[in-house]
Amino acid sequence: MLNHKTSILFVDDDPDDAELMRDTFREIDPNVIFTHLQDGWDAIIYLQKLKKNQMPHLIILDLNMRIINGFEFLRLVKNEPRFSHIPVVMYSTSYRDRDRQTSISLGATSFITKPETGEGMADAARKLLEFCYNIH
Repeated sequence: MLNHKTSILFVDDDPDDAELMRDTFREIDPNVIFTHLQDGWDAIIYLQKLKKNQMPHLIILDLNMRIINGFEFLRLVKNEPRFSHIPVVMYSTSYRDRDRQTSISLGATSFITKPETGEGMADAARKLLEFCYNIH
C-alpha cells in the first residue's frame, strides 16, 4: 500500500454495484477515496470542478447509463487535456467484443465484464487497486 490515498471515481447508474464496489475497495484498503456518480454528465461536471492535484487516479466507468453513456463519456474525457491522462477502465455487464474494442479504441485502459459473484468483484477490485498503486 502507498502512503498517500488512492482516489477512484466510480461512474455507474446502479447504486447496488456502487455500494458493493465501495465496500470491497474499503475492505482491501480503508484509505481509498471512493466517489460514486450515477451518470456521465454528473461525472464531467465533477471533474471540471477539481483542481489538478485533486483528480482521481482511476475512473471506473459503466457502459450503459442515462444521459451520457460510457462511450460518450470516454470520448469527452480523452479529448479534454485536463482529464486525458486519467486511466479509465470500462466496467460493464456486456460480453460483446465490439463493446470491448470500441472502449479500447476510444482510450479506455481496460475493459472488465462485471463479475457475477462477490468473490469475482473482490478479485476485480484487488486488480484495479494494484493498477492504481503501480501508476502513482
